[in-house]
Amino acid sequence: MENQPDMVLMKNGKMMVRQHGEMRPMDMAMTLENGTRVLMDGTIQMPDGTSHRMMEGDAMTMSGDMTTVQDMKTTGNMDRKEGP
Repeated sequence: MENQPDMVLMKNGKMMVRQHGEMRPMDMAMTLENGTRVLMDGTIQMPDGTSHRMMEGDAMTMSGDMTTVQDMKTTGNMDRKEGP
């Protein structure tokens, strides 16, 4: 896949970070552009206070848009931002 956006994803039970086309294990909690916090165990803490745990194949762009690895492969467009 080309032009993959930066994101965090759950792969083989571990949180991974894809930045600048390179995949590496997540080594610290991250705060995304929309204020969502992603923890190393896959917990997502949304800006509204809700939280959930990422499952295998779940992914989130650095802007905070939730998607899945399967959706990215199917559409060929990993950037699933909504709105104009």
